Amino acid sequence: MVVSGAGRARDDVSRVWTIVVAGGAGVRFGGRKQFAEIDGESVLQRSVVGAAGVSEGVVIVVPEDALGAHDVETPGTTELVVVAGGSSRAKSVRAGLAAVPGDCDIVLVHDAARPLATARLFSRVVDAVEAGAEAVVPGVELTDSMRL
Repeated sequence: MVVSGAGRARDDVSRVWTIVVAGGAGVRFGGRKQFAEIDGESVLQRSVVGAAGVSEGVVIVVPEDALGAHDVETPGTTELVVVAGGSSRAKSVRAGLAAVPGDCDIVLVHDAARPLATARLFSRVVDAVEAGAEAVVPGVELTDSMRL
């Protein structure tokens, strides 16, 4: 039996890779939000850590001019691959898919601009695919917010 970093016990281990799409220009945000920091850690790094909890490897897709400008690490033995994105989100995802090993069983795609996805959320998505789902779009419960 194998226990993954997200606390999942499985007898038959699927090869899971995650593509973290971080190729956007951040026009509405006013800059590249994937490189903005939250409590001393980039949004991109936070997304990679969540994905790495269930992934053998993570492919980060960044703008071509940012290929060497990122400072991202994966925890443990998770492999990290960085590729240039395309002119659209679809082209960036395709660039990420091209870097995933051909013998991978499950591919997750995550938007780097959503840095609060936990390893547990990623794990639940993998569980759903292993249980027979052809595709999974996770959701989280909303909480009310107060704005002044």
